Amino acid sequence: MRVSTAKLFLELQQFEVAAEILVSLLDEDDNVSEVWFLLAFAYAHFDVPAAVQPLEECKRVRIFSDV
Repeated sequence: MRVSTAKLFLELQQFEVAAEILVSLLDEDDNVSEVWFLLAFAYAHFDVPAAVQPLEECKRVRIFSDV
């Protein structure tokens, strides 16, 4: 449900609000690649350098989930 809410905020170009929601989701479970990807997308719109780490985490989670 909160992932959907974050996506809505992204569509509304409320990137910082979406990022706050996504960070709270990662506090609960940091092994969801979609959340990492969406966080990188949000950061890319207001803090480009900060987008790198979530993308790396997204890749890490995807690699380990495929094993």
